[in-house]
Amino acid sequence: MMKKILLFLILTISLSITSCTTNTTTFEQDSYANAYLSSIEYMFNSDDRDDGVSILAFDYSNVEIEETEMAFLKSRIQELCDEREQTYLEATMDELIQMEYIELYELENGTFIPNAFPDGALIRISTVSTEENVVVADMSIWRGSLSAYGSTYTTTYTDGSWEVTVDGFWIS
Repeated sequence: MMKKILLFLILTISLSITSCTTNTTTFEQDSYANAYLSSIEYMFNSDDRDDGVSILAFDYSNVEIEETEMAFLKSRIQELCDEREQTYLEATMDELIQMEYIELYELENGTFIPNAFPDGALIRISTVSTEENVVVADMSIWRGSLSAYGSTYTTTYTDGSWEVTVDGFWIS
């Protein structure tokens, strides 16, 4: 019970001291969660392809951060979705298929593959590396078998803020 109260206090304090801008977000240096959040905010602010997206599903299964930082990251992303008036989900592709959010396509051999997420987008985040003051992550947005794109985001803590650079854009 004491851990839950402490976690709640840490999250409350952290939420009250954060501020956001388009490309640079000011946070505490030692939180990798804030580096991921900066990259996600950058992606949100630079993406104009979310027409018709009412659901944002996030796959955190390959994000390597501590449990308390993950809780903070998820709560902030949920707030961003609320601000954008989009439903927030935490799910992998397989889980979205099981929940019947993803439409499937049947191949000639009778197997099925994911085909489309008509009302939403799946955002996958994967840690590439973490070093002192630097987080590198691959992030992608999947709307369908022919509607996916992503990049590698490098977030560096410099002069009191997390700065995001984007490299290696791909699209399908």
